[in-house]
Amino acid sequence: MGNEAVEIGLWHANNVAEEFELSQIVLIGDMPPNDPDEVLVKRSQRGEEYWRGHARYSEPTNYHEQLESLAEKQIPVHCFFVDDHRAEAAFRHIAQSTGDESNPNLISACEFLDINSPQGADVLTKAVTTSFLNYVGGPALAATYDDTFRCT
Repeated sequence: MGNEAVEIGLWHANNVAEEFELSQIVLIGDMPPNDPDEVLVKRSQRGEEYWRGHARYSEPTNYHEQLESLAEKQIPVHCFFVDDHRAEAAFRHIAQSTGDESNPNLISACEFLDINSPQGADVLTKAVTTSFLNYVGGPALAATYDDTFRCT
């Protein structure tokens, strides 16, 4: 069915971040985000009158704009691609755009997520938990977690 409306998920996260403190975002998908031209084409399929009638979505956006805003807010996006890696390059770009390896609070993961394997749950749990523990207690707390649960 083509690329996905990742821009809407990131737009929603940006809106939530205006009211609440977000420590991280998790993005899981099997397709890359719509590029700016695809957003306009897909919107035109319904017609702009339709979109103007929905206040939340009245203005088109794209994932690049939303990433820039998340990076400014220092909210890392962890990206997990499933299926046959079609989303990998775009998801790596998203994670790198919002992450900063030199700042423990901004480390973002990008990995293949095998949803048909028990290890898939471990990969997701480690990434989210480590990021959260860095955020609330710093690298020492995250390292204690890794040591305790033998995370690799």
